[in-house]
Parts: sequence; C-alpha cells; structure tokens
Amino acid sequence: MKNTKNSLGMSIVLALVLSSSIQMFAMEALGSKSNQPLLQVYFSPQDQQQITNSLHTLLDNVQRRLRIAIYWMTDKTILEKIIAAKRRNIDVEIVMDGTSPEIDNIIAQLLQNNIIPVVDPSDVLRYGKMHHKFVVVDDVIVFTGSANFTQIVLNPNAKGLNFENALIINSSDIAKQYTDAFVDMGRHILQFYIDLIASTKNINELPSWMQKLAFTIYQSQPFMQQLVTQMINNYDLVDQRRVRSFFGIQSVEKQSFERRDLITPNQYGYLKSRGFLDEEISDLSKQDAFAIVGKIKSHEDPVTIKQRTLLRDKGFSNVEILGLSKQEASRLIGQVLNQGKQGY
Repeated sequence: MKNTKNSLGMSIVLALVLSSSIQMFAMEALGSKSNQPLLQVYFSPQDQQQITNSLHTLLDNVQRRLRIAIYWMTDKTILEKIIAAKRRNIDVEIVMDGTSPEIDNIIAQLLQNNIIPVVDPSDVLRYGKMHHKFVVVDDVIVFTGSANFTQIVLNPNAKGLNFENALIINSSDIAKQYTDAFVDMGRHILQFYIDLIASTKNINELPSWMQKLAFTIYQSQPFMQQLVTQMINNYDLVDQRRVRSFFGIQSVEKQSFERRDLITPNQYGYLKSRGFLDEEISDLSKQDAFAIVGKIKSHEDPVTIKQRTLLRDKGFSNVEILGLSKQEASRLIGQVLNQGKQGY
C-alpha cells in the first residue's frame, strides 16, 4: 500500500513537471514575452473599445519597426499615430489598396512625413484586392482580424458598428510568417507597377498616385532599381522604351539601339573610353557621334570633363562641346566668362 502511494505521488510530480515543461516550451516556441499573453481575442461591437485601445497602445509603444498591411485606412487617429511613430525614428512600412477612400490624401500625408507606402493598383488591374488587415510590431507581435482602420470600426461613438474580430498574437515565429508574406506581397505589387508602366501607351491613364509612388520608390529604394533592371529585358523594345522614359534611365549601354540613327555601340564605347559620360552621349545621333569622334581623333588633348560641365552650364549643347580640344574649350570659356554666350 505504501509503495502504491509513493508511486502515485511520484506520478503526480512527474505530470506536473512535464506539464510545466510543455508550457515553457510552448512559450519559448511562440517567442512570448513573460508579461504578455500569447493570444488575445476580441469581438465587436461588444469589445470595440478594447480593440481600439489595444491598437493604439501597440502603435504608441512600438520600439523599432512597424509593418502595416491594411485594406482601408480612414481613421485619422490611426494615421496620426503612424506618423508619430515615424517621427520617433521607427521604421514604418505600409501596404494599402488603391480603392481605399481618400487614398490620394493619405498618400500625400504619408509622403510628407517620409513614409513611402506601397499601394496595390487593384482598381487599374481589375483583379483581386489587397484585402489584408494586419500589423506586425517589432517582429514579435501581430495585430490582425477582419477590421479595417476606419471610423465605423474604431470609433466608439460611430453609428452602426460592424461585427468584427481582432486577434493579438505574441509570437516571433508567427510574426515572421506575416513579415515574409508582407515582403513578398510588396514585391509583387512593385512588379505590377512596372508591368503597367511598360504596357500603358498613355502614362496619364494610370492613377497619378501610382505614377508618383513608382517614381519615388525607384529614386529612393535600390531594391526597386534592381527590380526594374531585372524585368526590363522581358519586354519588347517599345515597352522597354516606356519603362526607361518613365524612370529616366539614360544609360546608352543598356539601350537596344532600336533607332537607326542612334549612336552605335562602337561609337558609344569609343566615347566612353575617352572619358565621356552617359548623359553626354545618350541623345546623340549616329551622324553627330561620327562628327564628334572625327574631331576627337584630330586632337591629342580633347576637352576635359570640367570644361564640358562649365560650357553646358553656360547653355552649349553636347554637339557643340564634345569635339573641342582642350585649348579650344579654354579659349571659348574665356570668351563666355567675359562676354556671355550671345554672339558665339
């Protein structure tokens, strides 16, 4: 009997230890912070205030990074808190859908505060929308559910509150899955931008916000520049020209020489070997280049980059400058400085 009691007691102790170990393992696997529950679930309208307060608290207390994917965002308080986070030097990334009300105004406010959103042009492509509603906070916490960031969902005084749900998940592993999906989605949307630019004959048919975002992202994000470089060769020559024209890509080295009067690769290579810049060469015709190459070959001391820059600043064209010798350029610069370009 005594042995039976001891065995039973030992089994209870082992069960308790095992239960505790499993719980600790689960907490570690989910990346939980000890002072926060792993999962919080809310339903509106009954939990509407808790949903709003929880979202506000997450935005107010973010320490490093915010990744936000939201279908519609018209709640001014949420927008203000996102901008406030950016002003605290938080890394803020946002993906939205182009059908969101007031999208032009929202984009303008974000850009004014150095937040460059990625907006899905679903209204242009006539395909499925960017319908996510989630926030990843500091790579650990996920706020997600059915609710958009709108007054009818987040304002307790709004009439006709929706039936919604919200979950707050404290898990670095789950946060990583959301982050991976966020990054992949952003890449696909940027690919849509480039495809639309390549295939649209009249660029003004595209939404003005998309044109502005595509160009701004290209200017500021090396990733977008790499993406354009990777994709451009998949298009035909006409579509390539549209992409280069839109993004201001002037490199002759990457052009396909589709115009018969455009500078040839040999002419381009020779001018580059003599120190000329792409922007100096890109608009030359084959005939202009032929004349300039001939002039350069007749001089042992062609015009320098500094001289070319100064003369261009004074209004001279590349065709007028590139065939000059260093001595001729020096004399012309002296005349211009003394008398101006008029009469020369």
